[in-house]
Amino acid sequence: MVKVSFYQNEVILKGHAMHGKYGQDIVCSAVSSISQFTAEFLKREKIGQYSKKNGYLKIKYSENELAIKLIEHLKEAIISIEKDYPGNVKVEVKNK
Repeated sequence: MVKVSFYQNEVILKGHAMHGKYGQDIVCSAVSSISQFTAEFLKREKIGQYSKKNGYLKIKYSENELAIKLIEHLKEAIISIEKDYPGNVKVEVKNK
């Protein structure tokens, strides 16, 4: 299962969706694509940074209007995936 935790100025993704075989897991691909896009965008705009390794991604972002808006869209997208695949994705929101 992919666990996604949203904190103040930080998002942590851990685990694997285990929805399909390695390389064919559409749930993992969806979560990975949108989260890595978000991480790279924040880094290139110099409003965030990230670290990643197999099954782990940590995104840190600044109190910037664009960064916050992008993270909100990421959260909505991953929650949408969680609704469709509740056994493969778990979202926790630790900040409001």
